Amino acid sequence: MKNKIIKIIGYCCVILAIFVGIFYTLKTNDFNGRIIENQLQILIDLYNSEETLSFENHLKNTTYQNVVKNDNIYMMQYKGYNVEIVDNKITKFEKIADEKFDQIFDSVQTMQNADLKVNEFAKTQSYHNAKNLGGAKYVIVENLGNDSDYIELKNGLYAKLVIENKTISIDTLGADNKGKEDNAKIIEKAISLCDGENITAISFSKGTYLCDSPIFVSNKNNITFLGNNACIDVRNSFNDETYREFFFNIYGSTNILINNLTIKYSFDKVMNGIKTQINIHTSSFVEFFNDNFIITENKARFNSENVACEYTNVDCYSHWKNVIINECSLENLSDSEAGGSLWIRDLYGLGSQDIKVFNSKFHKIAHDETIAVFMGSIENVLIKNNKFNVEDSGLSSSVMNFTFGSKSSKVAKNITFENNEIDMCSTGGLIWSTNATNLVIKNNKINSTISSKTSGNFRMFESEYYGDNEITKIETIENNKIKLNTNLQGNSHQISIFSRIKNVKNNTIISNTKLTNCFIGCDDVQDNHVKLFEECEFLVYNATCYFINNTVELYKKIGSMFRWYGISLKNDITCKNNNIQYKYLENDDESSCIIMLNDSYMNNFVINFNNNIINAEQTSTKTRQVFVCPQDEQEQKFYYKENSVTGYSENHYIKNTNLVTE
Repeated sequence: MKNKIIKIIGYCCVILAIFVGIFYTLKTNDFNGRIIENQLQILIDLYNSEETLSFENHLKNTTYQNVVKNDNIYMMQYKGYNVEIVDNKITKFEKIADEKFDQIFDSVQTMQNADLKVNEFAKTQSYHNAKNLGGAKYVIVENLGNDSDYIELKNGLYAKLVIENKTISIDTLGADNKGKEDNAKIIEKAISLCDGENITAISFSKGTYLCDSPIFVSNKNNITFLGNNACIDVRNSFNDETYREFFFNIYGSTNILINNLTIKYSFDKVMNGIKTQINIHTSSFVEFFNDNFIITENKARFNSENVACEYTNVDCYSHWKNVIINECSLENLSDSEAGGSLWIRDLYGLGSQDIKVFNSKFHKIAHDETIAVFMGSIENVLIKNNKFNVEDSGLSSSVMNFTFGSKSSKVAKNITFENNEIDMCSTGGLIWSTNATNLVIKNNKINSTISSKTSGNFRMFESEYYGDNEITKIETIENNKIKLNTNLQGNSHQISIFSRIKNVKNNTIISNTKLTNCFIGCDDVQDNHVKLFEECEFLVYNATCYFINNTVELYKKIGSMFRWYGISLKNDITCKNNNIQYKYLENDDESSCIIMLNDSYMNNFVINFNNNIINAEQTSTKTRQVFVCPQDEQEQKFYYKENSVTGYSENHYIKNTNLVTE
C-alpha cells in the first residue's frame, strides 16, 4: 500500500512537472512576445515626418521588413509575429503559426525530380545544392500562369513560388551572394515580377552580388529594395560595349525605397560610360535609407580617346520630386578629372523640387563638388545634419566643395544648409552660389582648408555675378563656427571669406591664412566674433548697409579695417557698436587705416561710423584713422562720432567731405 502511495505521488509529481513546464513555456513565450512588441512600439514612436516620405517607409526603415498598407492599417511580419498598426499604435500582435508541408527538399533540383501532386505544398531549404540560400515555399499547379515565377517539375507539373508579405527574395530566383556570378538579370527579373504578382518588396541577403550590366527600375510604382546589408558590386567584368551613363536607373517611377543596400564600383579600368551609380529621372517619392554608395580608388583618369573619366555617386538628373537621402554614406575615391558625390539638377528644365539630405556621410577626393545644385528649375533643398570630408589628395583637387545654383539654372530657390560638420579642402572655395534665391547657411561647424594645388583666387562663401552684372546674394550665413586654414606655402593669392552676402550674423570666424578680405559686398553683418591670426588687407570691403555689434581680434598686419573703393552708394551705411582689437605691432615702414574711401561716389548718402571701440597695440606715424576722398562734385557727409579709439594719432585725410565728429 505504501509503495502504491509513493508511486501515485511520483506520478502526480511528474504530471505536475509537465504542467509547470508547459505553463512556464507559455508564460516565457508570452513574456518574450511582450518584449518584442514593446521594442517595436519604441521604433514606431521614433517616427519623424521630416526625415522620411511616409510612416510606411519609417516602419520599413526601422524594422527592415516590408509593410503592406490597407487604408489606415499597416500590416507586417516582425520577428515571428503578425502585426497590425493603426494610428501609430500596435492593434494586433499574434505569433505566426507553424506551417505544414507535404514535402521538404534541400534544393530546387531535388524538388524538380520528386513526385509531387497538384495543390501540394513543398519547401526548399535552398535554391542551389549546398548553398543554404534561397529557400522558399511552393504550391504545385498544373498550368502556367502569367504573373509569377514557376519551376517545371520532371512529372510535367509546376511549382509556383508562394509570395509572402508581398516580398520576393532574389535568392529564391537563384541569385548568388558570394560575388562569383552575374546577378543583373535575376535582379531585373525580380523587378519585372512586381508588375503582376502584387509584389511590393525585393529582398537581398547579406553578401556580395556581382552585376555585369545596368539595372533599370523603369515605370514602376511602389517597390522597396530591402538590402539587408548586401552589396551590389560592379567590377572589370561589367559589359560596357554599349555606352551607359548610369548603373542603377530609376525612371518614370513613384514610391521607390532603397533600404540598407550598398552599391560599389570596384573596377580599376576605364569603362565605356557607367559614370554614375544611381540615377533619378522623371520620378517622385524616392527614398534612400542607410545605403552606401562607394566608388573605390581608381587610377583610370582618361579613356582611349583621351577624354577625362568622371564618376559620381548619386545624380538627381531631371524632373524629380520628393527625394530623401537619410543615414547614407557616399564615398568617391576615384582620382578622375570630374565627378562628385551628389548632383541635384534638372537637366531638361522640366522642374524638380523637394529633396532632403539628412544624417549622411560624404567622403571624396579630387575633382568637382561634393554636392552641386545646378541646371534647370530646382526648388526646396534641405541639407541637414551631415558630415563632409574632402582631403588634399589626388592628382586634381576639388575646385569648390558645394555649388548652390549655377549660371545654367533657371531657378534655384529655397536651399538650406544646416547643422552639418565640414572638414574639406578645395582650390577655389567652400560654397559658391549663382542665381540662387533664399540660400541659408546656418548652425554648421566648418573647417575649410585651401588646397596645396591652389593656383587662383579662393572665395570661401561667395555669390557670383550672373548675366549682365546681375547678382543674387546668399540670403543668410548665421550661427556657424568657421575656421579657414591653408596648405599653401608662400600664399600670394586673393582670398576672401564672405563675398556678397545679405546677412552674416552671430558667426564665430577664425582665419589662419593671409586674407585679402574678410567681408566684401555684404549687406548686414552683425554679432560676429572674428579672430584673424594672419595678415588681412581689408577687414570690411564695400559694406553696403550695416556692420554692427561685431568683435574682431587682429593678430597680424591690417591694411584698412573699412574700405570703400570703386562703388556708387545706393543708401546710407551704418557701422556702430563694434569692438576691434588690433594686436599687431606696426613698425615705422608700415601703415594702415581704420577707414579708407576713395574712387567712389557717395551720392549724398551718409556713412555713420559711431560708437565703436578700436584699440591698437602700436601703430606707425604713417597710419591714419580716416581717409575719405569721394568722387562726388558736391561735398558729402561722413559721421565719425563717439568712437573710442586708442593707439592712433588723429591723422585724417579728408577731401570734398564734411567729417562730422560731434
